[in-house]
Amino acid sequence: TDAISLSSYSDMTLDNLSTGEIDAEITGAGDMVLKVRKGILTVTQLTLTDIQTFNGSIMIEVTGMSVNVVSVQSLTDSDSNDISITVLANSDSNLELHLLDAGDTGDVTLNIQGNVTHPDGELAADQLAVLAWEAVGLNTHVNSMTVEITGDGGLDVDNSSADLLLEDIQVTNGSINVLTAGDLTAQNVVITTDWNISTIPPQPNIVSLQTEEGSGGTITVINISAGTYAANAAEADQIRLDMLNTLLREISTAGILAGFLTAGTDLNGDPVTYVELTLPEADDLAVIVSNAFAADGALMTATVAYLMYTRVFDVLGLAWSDTYGAPPEGETPPAVLSELIAIFTMSKNFGSFGEIEIVADGSIQNQTGTQTGIVNLVADTLTMEAQGS
Repeated sequence: TDAISLSSYSDMTLDNLSTGEIDAEITGAGDMVLKVRKGILTVTQLTLTDIQTFNGSIMIEVTGMSVNVVSVQSLTDSDSNDISITVLANSDSNLELHLLDAGDTGDVTLNIQGNVTHPDGELAADQLAVLAWEAVGLNTHVNSMTVEITGDGGLDVDNSSADLLLEDIQVTNGSINVLTAGDLTAQNVVITTDWNISTIPPQPNIVSLQTEEGSGGTITVINISAGTYAANAAEADQIRLDMLNTLLREISTAGILAGFLTAGTDLNGDPVTYVELTLPEADDLAVIVSNAFAADGALMTATVAYLMYTRVFDVLGLAWSDTYGAPPEGETPPAVLSELIAIFTMSKNFGSFGEIEIVADGSIQNQTGTQTGIVNLVADTLTMEAQGS
């Protein structure tokens, strides 16, 4: 059906809706659970026109459609009156927000297999948790926030509360911009990929944290990372191993011995098998590659090593061509070959290309003001501006 209007005095649970628009209310105490599937509908978007509980939580799960939240509210301010919206993708499914209100003590959870946009209105909650595949833009009034963006896309937040905790912000490949009306604490803010090759031209990813002009807001830094940092040789080895395994995940497993394979799940939760090496196996691979595949290693044959090497070569070559255009036929870009050798011989240098900008209308400080020997900031370029100390 095109639209559904629902009303109940107490709990409301509907598990198999198929519609393009919902208006629903609970007038007494009770929780709301709505599960919507596109089914045979021709519409590509579900509009949540006016969803209300007088005193209860709201859980909405949508499969196969983007979602437009015009108004979703839990009207009684309570720690148990949380709001959860999940958008599952048969194809790319996005969330557009306007008014989403869990009060000052209710929490909001967003699990979106696409991007999140917020052209107007506000999201109000005590704690906000976001998991998204792509870019997230939010207008918020929250006390704390956790965000994970697993694909390409950055985070933009305009927050109006007096005190904001960035509890755990993880962005795979994109910039982070947060503006807040009061104090801000950056407990853990991390950009995994500091150099963004998905843009033309490629550019550094940036962490920008700012307290609003006239707010007197202080920024407290516990951990902000816009790049890669290793405190010792063991951490450096682990970083190089992670770089290698990230590329090995992308290659075919055909001809690779089972001992070098790992079973896991993809972003859709479907089972997948991929190549993953331990540090001793990676070191053995490095010796084989350094010797130009002339002899087997202690843990791996030269044949298997060559399969991995050539398949990753193809992955890097395609990435190069997608960004810079295909090289002349028969030519290998020197950057591709040098990157390949450095990764496979566990000798790749790494650092930070990312940038950090901290602008406080009040002061900038670390957690205690007296920490020594602890790295709070990792970046290529750091810019700080404070009206206070």
